[in-house]
Amino acid sequence: MLDTQTKTFRHVGRPQRRADAPERLTGRTRFTQDLTLANALHVHFVRSPYAAAKIVSVDKKAALAIPGVVAVLTVRDLPLADPEGAVLAREIVMAFDRAR
Repeated sequence: MLDTQTKTFRHVGRPQRRADAPERLTGRTRFTQDLTLANALHVHFVRSPYAAAKIVSVDKKAALAIPGVVAVLTVRDLPLADPEGAVLAREIVMAFDRAR
């Protein structure tokens, strides 16, 4: 039987200096989201301003008129056999006919 009261630990219960602490504190740490790739597209999800609402229509014209916008997609635009079923089964987190 090990006597835990006489056993001293080098690391348990003591502050440890992190090797990357100076970079994190000064903001010099680079993350994958900081990388810029040539010809890469960026996505922006538009969320409903309402907690629960019926989606009557989606007007894509205003977004497509903005320079640099390549596409505006809804769940109906995705290549899914059953988009409503995928939303109900929570396979994808997009709204079909109701924003929740």
